[in-house]
Amino acid sequence: MNEPKTIRNGATYFGRIDRQQWNGWTVLALGDVDVDPDIPEEYVVRVPNPAQVRPENLVERLPGEHARRPLALVMPEQPGPDNGAAQRRLLMHLLRKHYHAVFEGLTRQDPPGPLQPLLRGLRDPSRSIHQLQNYPWLLRYPLVDQLQNVFQDTPALILVGGPSFRELLPRLPELAKHCLVICIARTLRPCLEAGVEPDFVVQYDTNPEQAQFYEELPRLEHTTLVSLSTAYIAPYADLFRGVLFRGSFGKNFLPNPFTMREGTEGSLIACLGLVEVLGCSHTFVTGTDLSWPLDGCRYGTSKVSEFSESEETAIAPDDQRVHLVNGMWVRLRRRDGEIVNSNWNFVAAAVKAETMAREINQANGTRFFTMNDSTLLDDEVFPTSPEEAVRALPTLDRHALRQTIDTALTTRESIHLERLYEYLKSWEQGLASMGELFAMRRLNPKEQSKLKTDMFVRLLENFRGACWMRGMNDPVESASRFIRIWKGHNARAAKLALAHHRVAGGIPLPLLCRADEQPGLLRALEQYLPGGRFTIRLVVPFGKKKTSPTEFDDMDLKPLLDGYDLILVSPAVQKRYRHFWSMAPDDSVLDVDWLVGQRSI
Repeated sequence: MNEPKTIRNGATYFGRIDRQQWNGWTVLALGDVDVDPDIPEEYVVRVPNPAQVRPENLVERLPGEHARRPLALVMPEQPGPDNGAAQRRLLMHLLRKHYHAVFEGLTRQDPPGPLQPLLRGLRDPSRSIHQLQNYPWLLRYPLVDQLQNVFQDTPALILVGGPSFRELLPRLPELAKHCLVICIARTLRPCLEAGVEPDFVVQYDTNPEQAQFYEELPRLEHTTLVSLSTAYIAPYADLFRGVLFRGSFGKNFLPNPFTMREGTEGSLIACLGLVEVLGCSHTFVTGTDLSWPLDGCRYGTSKVSEFSESEETAIAPDDQRVHLVNGMWVRLRRRDGEIVNSNWNFVAAAVKAETMAREINQANGTRFFTMNDSTLLDDEVFPTSPEEAVRALPTLDRHALRQTIDTALTTRESIHLERLYEYLKSWEQGLASMGELFAMRRLNPKEQSKLKTDMFVRLLENFRGACWMRGMNDPVESASRFIRIWKGHNARAAKLALAHHRVAGGIPLPLLCRADEQPGLLRALEQYLPGGRFTIRLVVPFGKKKTSPTEFDDMDLKPLLDGYDLILVSPAVQKRYRHFWSMAPDDSVLDVDWLVGQRSI
């Protein structure tokens, strides 16, 4: 009668747990239940009366080892006079702590000592690569605190990706007239298809697969991207009006201490952090289901039921408690009364969002609302607002709003460019030396077995993304390529830092290009090297004679490269001399095609 619902990662028991049912888990005993005395007491957390404890205080005091073990939940058969509301609150807080323990455990390797200065606190090296790829925007655009409290009388509408989000889309154009619209990657395309270009897109997720959400999108002239410096934005950052960053990419180089509030629980938390920065008066959220139907999937409507009918109907009509189901999945009742599936991540996001909303309300007076009851969010913190209340708000002056945003986008941060260049250059050289040593070890038969535990091979385990999680068939070769890629991105970032340093010092930058490229190229470069001056040398068509000292041909290429420690090269010149670039050292060459990205030149 008291069989657990799962044995893979914890279980739910009613009334009692016996020693033979226990498998080394943390046992959470809620209310009047029995725990076999043969289960070691150090594994048991007893809460006789959940209604009399503050969940956050209790969970904070629990030793960390409790959260690092699977969880066995023991509850009374009946939810009690409050229908289990107190048990629900306590377990949601506890699951948030368990989620953090799991999240931290995803990073399998501590960064090796020799690489810690390069990683600068990061554990996933792919984030370091993303950050290096983002230098065209990191050195050009400021932090989001340039918009701090500038929209104090402006409401905001946050669109995240729960199934209920799509129910609002037909009415989104009307609602958007009255609110700043804040999207995430997952909700951007549906928002555009509904006829609304959002004011902000928050890119908090650093998984490189997020770039798929931006494929084949039009240029978003009226949308600003708000991003982590370590998110993979290089493929699509040029689609936006501009970029604002959550925080500094390194306090030694960009000393601005501001950091937008966020959390590992998900993009909703980062969106709330943006609202806090903007100082919005009201914030409406939709798509905050933080759950999915029993017969559906978490972001859509396909029928993929994973549990038996008996499990789906196991929760009594008045039971508000959280039931552990399978692995990190749980089952509980939403505000609208529907029994739904959720997981530790979503439960953690609900708890974090409620905590943040309370704190932001106390600090700024911002009021928070949900647009429907298809959510796990607490109705005391996020009461439901009818759409009529949004439509009753004043119509926004978006022209004035965009002028305010543009003022922020044109602000330049104070960056120690020379220090940054020296840092990047030293690590370019350091990675080159490490790569050569790694290559020599690969050639030594005595080193073959040791290479499998080399620091670069082990560090690959920290990469985030489905392709990495599925493993690599030759991790030693992958590590070798990883070193080369890391070195290459350091080198390009160093050249760009040097270019910015020269511009700041009023020094013209040499630029090799074709005559017909020049006007568009200079417009594009102004986006990334504002105020830059250029000494332009035009390549002459093959077989034509030079008619001006500003022109050059094949014979001039080597002397030009020898004469500069930094030289910008256009896409046409790159293509014209690709046979040369394929073999020639390019230590001084900055490929403008990489710099200007998707902007039309």
